[in-house]
Amino acid sequence: MKLRIEANGAAQTAELPDGLPLSESLRALGYRLNLACGGNNRCGRCRVRLLAGRFRIAGEPYDADREGPREANSCRIVPDGPEGVIAVPDSSLLHGSEQIETGFRPVAPSLATSALLPGAALAFDIGTTTVAAALVEAGRIVRTAGLPNAQGRFGDNVIDRIVAAGRSKEALAELRRVLVMETLNPLIAALAPSPGSIRRIAVAGNTVMSHLFCGLSPESIGVAPFRPLRLRFPVEPAGSFGFSGVDPDLPVYVWPALSGNVGGDVLGGIAVTGFGSDRTRTGLLLDLGTNCEMVLADRGKLLIASAAAGPAFEGSSSAVGCRARPGAVDHLAVSESGHFRFRVIGGDLRKLDGICGSGLVDFLAGMRRAGLLDEFGRYRRTALAALGRLETGMPGTGALCRLSARLAVSETDVEALLKAKAAIEAGTSALLRCAGKRPDDLDEIQLCGGFASALDLESAQAIGLLPRIPVERIAVRGNTALAAAALAASRPGILDEFGPERLNCTEIQFNELGFFTDLYTESLTLT
Repeated sequence: MKLRIEANGAAQTAELPDGLPLSESLRALGYRLNLACGGNNRCGRCRVRLLAGRFRIAGEPYDADREGPREANSCRIVPDGPEGVIAVPDSSLLHGSEQIETGFRPVAPSLATSALLPGAALAFDIGTTTVAAALVEAGRIVRTAGLPNAQGRFGDNVIDRIVAAGRSKEALAELRRVLVMETLNPLIAALAPSPGSIRRIAVAGNTVMSHLFCGLSPESIGVAPFRPLRLRFPVEPAGSFGFSGVDPDLPVYVWPALSGNVGGDVLGGIAVTGFGSDRTRTGLLLDLGTNCEMVLADRGKLLIASAAAGPAFEGSSSAVGCRARPGAVDHLAVSESGHFRFRVIGGDLRKLDGICGSGLVDFLAGMRRAGLLDEFGRYRRTALAALGRLETGMPGTGALCRLSARLAVSETDVEALLKAKAAIEAGTSALLRCAGKRPDDLDEIQLCGGFASALDLESAQAIGLLPRIPVERIAVRGNTALAAAALAASRPGILDEFGPERLNCTEIQFNELGFFTDLYTESLTLT
């Protein structure tokens, strides 16, 4: 098909190959479509408007010239005629750059004083959504950088990545190639002072990302009993991964995983924070994200688990949600008079175009505190209408709360956020119950990751996302996975000191706990 494409205020005409989904052809032409579900027709974020020409939508013929314009998900559209015209709305495109957490604090004292190898090294925290990188010299961070994980076009969560990798050996190889060629190599080019200057590379990531990086199939992690092919990964030369800009013979180290659900990013976090080393204290380590990994330390024993929170706090499952990027609301306050005060990343309110996870936590806490949201996540419509904030949403979305001319949060958005919150709250409650503990027994909570770094702790506690203990017992550690990778890049021997065989570690599978469903149901409310 000869297709005219209208997007970003401009238009171009291109010849599209036969038989390919429109989403794939548009991506090949350089359009950054939002394929949060990996093109599996679930998220509805890659919609385009068909203006002219013949197409097939999910296999059914459609003639825009005869039937008129229509919107549909581009991942289910195949061109079926000689010519056509489409429009790609801004809402279907990824814009701007995400904020990627590269800071961390502090390294455990026992590790900070350890002997470190000389020379420059590279450290990577390979996350499902983003990749953070650091240039390290003798344990000192020289420069940092970050990029979105280019595997995002296969889906924004590990389940979609597992499904994509399981389609064929070629698909598995493509996931690895995309990660290295389109994300890691550009970061090397940005950080490495010269091709021959790097001596080592070290990586930390969740178990699925570590498998994909090493070219191993993660399929077994996606089905019970969720066992990975490996917990420890062999040291391999850089050339075998497809790295460029470095000596192909230099060693690449990967942090071992604790289980299929709790990976080297969390194990590295345990190492660099010294979590659990004081056997007189009871502590909880949380890596908040789509899959919230958690570790409970109690008198030398570690209970580990993962709660499937979903992407509601990471820009998906919510129409108003977005990643942390310039223009995103990262904090907000709600007054009883219905006035909203925003803080926008980048400081320019004119670019305001969504609310990232930390801002959504503030929204839930502030609306509940102001009496505008009940405990079940429904708006108090009379009060909201009196403030001029209530609107009728589209069918299936419930009522809308209008925050500004450009922002509105639906009751469906709130429902998705409560489900994500409930998974984390129920998970921490279940882990404490398995250890015979209560929240009051916690001497400390260690928070890891970019989302946690931006949280208002009081808002998080108000909605039940974090246990209600004195905030002075909560430590925000930043990107401990990057810190762990940086440590391993300077002192590879650290990887031999940590691992499931060296820690008194027991994994808890929440789906096997008879009481977990009740905890989850109880956690769906705002107290």
